[in-house]
This record gives sequence, structure tokens and C-alpha cells, in this order.
Amino acid sequence: MDKVSIILAFYNEELTIESCLNSLINQTYKNKELILIDDSSSDKSTFIARDFERRYDFIKYIKIEHRDELQEWPRIQGAKQATGEILFMAEADAKYSQNYIEFCVKHLSDKKVGGVVGKLNVWEPKTFISKYKTLTINPRFENIENMNSELSKGNIAVWVFRKDVFDTCEGYRDGYYGEERNLSKRMTDKGYKLVYEPTAKWWHRWRENIGETIESYFHFGRKMYALNKNDKKLILKNIYFLLPFVLLAASIYSIYFLAVLFLHFIVLEKAGLELYKNSKGNEFRNYALLSPIVSYLQNIPFAIGFFYGRLSYRE
Repeated sequence: MDKVSIILAFYNEELTIESCLNSLINQTYKNKELILIDDSSSDKSTFIARDFERRYDFIKYIKIEHRDELQEWPRIQGAKQATGEILFMAEADAKYSQNYIEFCVKHLSDKKVGGVVGKLNVWEPKTFISKYKTLTINPRFENIENMNSELSKGNIAVWVFRKDVFDTCEGYRDGYYGEERNLSKRMTDKGYKLVYEPTAKWWHRWRENIGETIESYFHFGRKMYALNKNDKKLILKNIYFLLPFVLLAASIYSIYFLAVLFLHFIVLEKAGLELYKNSKGNEFRNYALLSPIVSYLQNIPFAIGFFYGRLSYRE
């Protein structure tokens, strides 16, 4: 039985890390180590992680210096510490079914398989933001045919893979936007097959309230400037979501700009209506109509953070 190195990097995740750790230590797969990479947390995450290290001899805790400009820095440090043949990159704001590792690892006996991902769900949605997210995430992972198609193109991140494949495909490279998906693409480019295992279930917590969402996406946008400042598509997308402010200011001089602003809203609502149509039977179906609001809550702070990052960025 191959050894699995579970790498859990975290930064201020006191709300979820205990549930996450409990789901990882109770895995049915026994030959494992758990490497905790503390990215200089300032909340109770550190205390919780150290307590788990004290109680379990297969847990190793390491604290590193937080480097805001390097997105994958903590996971890279975790991979360097791994002694297992298989790596599992876990998320501190997620929890996993007890047989998650067992169901994923079985595919890696085939040397042609590069990596595996299980079925993602939204973790206990409470507000309109996370309830809306269930309408986009859950159906996507329920469509096995579409998942296999996306994986074949390297469009979805895989989280369980052999360490030799990880190393062969250059691992995680800091300074790249969406590096988890980039790694999947490099795996498929080298001829590896990526596998979707729907019986391996996991639940991810999305930001729940408005303040938390705005703050999270602002910091994410600021970080993404340093990582991907020359991405023209990303720049244009950010300009698009800042356009309503320009239109609102211009409406002082002409009411016609309000009509254009309304069209901006309608374009986003069109996506919401399509989502509503495809969500028949889902208990949160009506939240699809809030598509423009959720989109603005996420993308406007991201865009502001992105261009703020331009002002504060230093080579």
C-alpha cells in the first residue's frame, strides 16, 4: 500500500480547520501522513493545528513566513516535506468523506493516470451567496460525462496524484494564475489521463456574508495582479465590471447612460435566467435570479483589488 502525504496549507481558517482535520484523520486509508503548513496564521488556526499534532503521531506541523505575492508557496513547501509516493492537496476550508482517499488512490495504480478529483459540493449553504453557488457547483459535478470531458482537456484541478507525476510536470509554479488547473493541463499535455471519481465526496465552504465576500475578492484581485498582470482577458473583464461606476457618473450628464447601465445588468441576468431554467427541482432554484448581484459582489471587489495591486506593485 503506497503512502499518501496529505498536505494541508492554511491561513486563518479557524472556522473550518477543525472539521477539516477530523475528516482527514478519520480516513479509511491508513498508510498516510498529514503535513500541516501554517502560512503564519494570526487567528486560532495555529492553536488548533498544534493540538492535532500533539494528539496524532502521523501529523507534522510546520510554520512558514507568509508571502502574499506567492500563491502556491505554502503547498510547494508541503510537497518538499512529503515522504509518500502519493500527494493529496487538501483544502482547509473543506471537509472530506471518510473514503475520499481510498476511492481516489485506487486509480493511481494505473501509471497512465496523472491525477484524480472527487465530487465537489457546497458546504452547508446558509446565505444567498452560497445557495447561489450550489446551483453552479453541484450540477457541474453531477454531470459525469461533462466532467470527464473537462478533465480530458485539463480544465479542472486534480488534488490527488503520484509524486513522481507531480515532479515530472513541474509541480506548482509560483507566479501563475490558476496554477492548480495549469498543473492539470501540463499532465494532459504529457499524455496522462485525469480521472473523476464521483463516489469520493468533498464539501467546500464558500464565503457566506457580503462583507466577507467583498474582502476576500478584493485581496484575491490584488494578489492576482502580481501573479498575472499581463493577462489581457483578465484586464478586460475587470474593466467590464468597473464600467457601471463610469456609467453611473456619466448619467449626471445624460439619462441615456442609465439605459446602458440597465443593459449591463440584463446581460448578467440572462445568465441567471439560463441557470434558473436548468435548476428545475433544486431547492435553491430561485436564487438563480440573483445572478447579477452575486456577480457584482464578487467581480467588482476583485477588479478594484486588481487595479489597486497595480498601484502598489513593486518589481
